[in-house]
Amino acid sequence: MIKILVADDHALLRKALSQLIKDVYPDAIIQEAENGQAALELLRKETFSVAILDLTMPLRDGLDVLKQLLPVHNITTPIIVLSMHPEELYSQRVIRAGGAAFLTKDCNPEELTDAIQAILEGKEHISHRTSNKHDKGMREGHPQVEKLHEKLSDRELQVLKLFAQGRNTIEIADILMTTTNSISTYKGRIRDKLQLNSSADMIRFAIDNGLCG
Repeated sequence: MIKILVADDHALLRKALSQLIKDVYPDAIIQEAENGQAALELLRKETFSVAILDLTMPLRDGLDVLKQLLPVHNITTPIIVLSMHPEELYSQRVIRAGGAAFLTKDCNPEELTDAIQAILEGKEHISHRTSNKHDKGMREGHPQVEKLHEKLSDRELQVLKLFAQGRNTIEIADILMTTTNSISTYKGRIRDKLQLNSSADMIRFAIDNGLCG
């Protein structure tokens, strides 16, 4: 029996993903979660063949959920992470956190179902675009993306993204369940690591790297 969890804060996208899966796996049981915390609770209670998580969700994002699974709760469900953000920024972070695959939301439907099938068969799935972009980046160099990969922690990248989306320090602290002092510290580290002089520079950097969606 194939049992799949679909987690995204947009109901329309959840339904579309569920229907796409049903078209390929008519007998699959599909459950939905509207945020990262709900997804984590379902993963703790039930056994799934695979879970598909949006990277950016309320309460907990996809990376936060991933980091809770095996180390904290001993959950081994294979996870596919979907995101509107560039693969260059997040694919390595997702795989490093234990994800089975990373796909952008503009991928072909067949690529998602191919990833699901590969995981169901116990195989590794690597996005062709991720591989091609990585090779191109190695040849040509992408200094802005390299800065993000090499210098910012996952939490710092989260703070930068939320700040660029217009969230203030109090809102970010609430979303990430930490203190405003911690968020201020993260912002200072981001500016230091990326050699940015102001909040406006942070926003400009985030826009240039596709972090505002």
